[in-house]
Amino acid sequence: MPTSKLAAILAIITILWRTDLYAQNERQSGEVSFSFELYRFQRFVIPYRQAVINQNDSPTRMVIYLHGGTSRGSDNTKQMEEPGIDSILQYLSKNNLSAVFIVPQCPAGELWEVRMTEVIRNLIEDRRDAFNGINDVYIFGGSMGGTGTWTMVSKYPGVFSAAMPVAGDPSKCDVYHVAQTPLFTVMGTDDRIMEIENVTDFALQLEGRGAKYVFEVEDGWSHEDTCIKSYTENRLKWVFSNTKQHENSGITPVTTEQGAVIETKYWTLSGVPVENPSSGFYIIQQKYADSSVRTRKIFIR
Repeated sequence: MPTSKLAAILAIITILWRTDLYAQNERQSGEVSFSFELYRFQRFVIPYRQAVINQNDSPTRMVIYLHGGTSRGSDNTKQMEEPGIDSILQYLSKNNLSAVFIVPQCPAGELWEVRMTEVIRNLIEDRRDAFNGINDVYIFGGSMGGTGTWTMVSKYPGVFSAAMPVAGDPSKCDVYHVAQTPLFTVMGTDDRIMEIENVTDFALQLEGRGAKYVFEVEDGWSHEDTCIKSYTENRLKWVFSNTKQHENSGITPVTTEQGAVIETKYWTLSGVPVENPSSGFYIIQQKYADSSVRTRKIFIR
């Protein structure tokens, strides 16, 4: 077969393969298409996917999603397999919220820590420059991405309108910095990778700093369950209700003046449910008449 003909056939196969790959990712995200992008910062080249939601309006929001550890690499595809992305996308589309949705991919061997958080911070500014009119930036993440979300709000206080880290570890974060960002976090009692106690201890410190936050514990959820199921309609509504435009002077603390307690649950610090706690430290979660939830660590004598 002539070389030119072989090259033409290979080119057609490559185009068909790329088209099929793109179609798979397009189907995965409904009617919204995520473009394939690269961002260069210092010696790092980080792949990311980008979509504009509700394109009839000029985007006023930016949404960042940080994936978990198993999605690291350079194919710019694997990170899109995480179900949380679709849940957030569906919420934005359903509620007609204009947004630029960005899903970066962490390189193999890296974590969403010091070097990568600096890259993400600069990527955010780059995209803000590209899309005039972005008022609010929201950040989400599960597992490694949950820890990365905690790290981002700790390292860059005041940048985000709200954050939602799930199944993550805030133990290395600065509580004073984190307290400047409204935050919704979720943990599962059967999580054997991230410890509930780390989040409970940190939430107790946040409460003492007057932070606006919600911490919910899901009974029986594994680490994987928490990463997949946490992005419910009500939780996403809480996150996106926080905007810079309507920000109060100072952060409103979560208080106990929320009506009658309608449900109380207890867990040991390792996440085991307890019906009738005796003396010792426990995690207590109370739901109030106004549907708010308060989770904290207590000591029973």
